[in-house]
Amino acid sequence: MSDIHSESEADTRANRIDPVLHAAGWGGADAPIRREVIAPGRIVQGAKRANPMSADYVLHHRDQKLAVIEAKRAGRATAEGVGQAKEYARRLNAPFAYATNGLTWYEIDMNGGEREIATPPSPQTLWHRAYPAPNPWRDRFGAVPFADAGGKWQARYYQHNATSAVLEAIAQNQRRILLTLATGTGNPASRSNCAGNCSTPAGTCPAHPPAAPASCSLPTATFWPAKPITLSAHSKTARGCALTPR
Repeated sequence: MSDIHSESEADTRANRIDPVLHAAGWGGADAPIRREVIAPGRIVQGAKRANPMSADYVLHHRDQKLAVIEAKRAGRATAEGVGQAKEYARRLNAPFAYATNGLTWYEIDMNGGEREIATPPSPQTLWHRAYPAPNPWRDRFGAVPFADAGGKWQARYYQHNATSAVLEAIAQNQRRILLTLATGTGNPASRSNCAGNCSTPAGTCPAHPPAAPASCSLPTATFWPAKPITLSAHSKTARGCALTPR
């Protein structure tokens, strides 16, 4: 076995971390692993970027970002990645964060509690820990992937956060919701994902669902693509989406 102190981070990820994640059930179509650019960095002289921020691993399940993993090479301490893992999870609204050097694993519950673990949990286990109370609407929304233009486009982390917040509020049967985003941060993209999740067969309300949110017909011009959509009372405001009781 090679000396761990001469092992690169890429080697640690390929030979130690990736196999453990795959063994736990991550990496399939229903639980993809992605590397996410959180912030590309400020443009500086020479058309370069300063201080970019990227998460090594983001664990998805049912289109929710459940965990962030910060990887360090085997020759470094796992603890060196804890601060970064927490910061990335905070920005991505992930309920869990992990740091690992491929030899040891450290788990942070963003709602409180930290511990060393032997291996990461499975997608199903992490989902039930993040959402212990069953919710049929959350399950319905989770079955609808976020729009990505066939892989050509991906929502920025704050757009994903905004859309997830709206859908979770609908799942909790909140009757009045206002979502605001700064100008230029992708209001149309967030509204499109809100509408798309609620207008597909998996997200469409059945005739008399238990504890179903009140529904209304959306104005055709509210969302792109322009088509009538049935959803919890939902109307466009100047800066986002508003859900109001009828």
